[in-house]
Amino acid sequence: MIDFPSSLHSIFQEIFQTGDFAWKKGWVEGAAGNLSIHLPHYSHLGSFSKIAPLPAPYPRLQNQYFLVSASGQRFREFGLDPATTLGIFKILDNGTHYGICWGFENTRPTSELSSHLAIHELRQFREPIGAVLHVHATHLILIASYENCRTAEQLSTVLCHQHTEVDLYLKKGVGYVGFEVPGSIQLAHKSLDSFSQYDLAIWEGHGAVSVGNSLKQAYDRMEVADKQAELFLKAEHSGLPRRKLSPYFRQEIRKALFGDPF
Repeated sequence: MIDFPSSLHSIFQEIFQTGDFAWKKGWVEGAAGNLSIHLPHYSHLGSFSKIAPLPAPYPRLQNQYFLVSASGQRFREFGLDPATTLGIFKILDNGTHYGICWGFENTRPTSELSSHLAIHELRQFREPIGAVLHVHATHLILIASYENCRTAEQLSTVLCHQHTEVDLYLKKGVGYVGFEVPGSIQLAHKSLDSFSQYDLAIWEGHGAVSVGNSLKQAYDRMEVADKQAELFLKAEHSGLPRRKLSPYFRQEIRKALFGDPF
């Protein structure tokens, strides 16, 4: 029997499906990747199995619940052993500690918890999000190694001017974060610059992070961005002359999709 809170059945099913999709894409080799989901309507009435300090204070997340992947676990095993590979905690003590409500059996929250909570806190009062997803998206890692793809502006130009429907998922463009130690507070702080403006950012040499109202939307954004990077890299490899969507035509597309070109 799969052990997880029955009230969150649909969310867990989405996590299991996302874990399987990301593994089949080759984005979560070994124990790579992590995710977090805000649970604004979850109500925990029992005691905490453990209370531990957070890597940094997140006062604006006080009393909020999160469903988070566990450190050192595999996306492909989410559905096999959810109580080990995932967990739910509540933010306590003005954002300085968390109390485990469910899961994390012999494990702990992801090593990238700093970045996840920092992004959730940043976006909570701007454009609220429900989920944060980090994977080692193959083509996004590679494209950020190009010398002319080292800024948000450069990446957005490359990734958002090839396909007529990319604005449905990446309307704002793509952010960029230079080399930082995985799991570090520095990585979390640098990521905030991107997520104050974008819904997806590439961590150079590491992978990419996307956000969405749901985990499904965050995954869709990652999939679309990686596809755009794949198109670019294949075109570069071919060496054949090509053309991108013109700024005028892209404005016409945005007018059709959103009613304005900006």
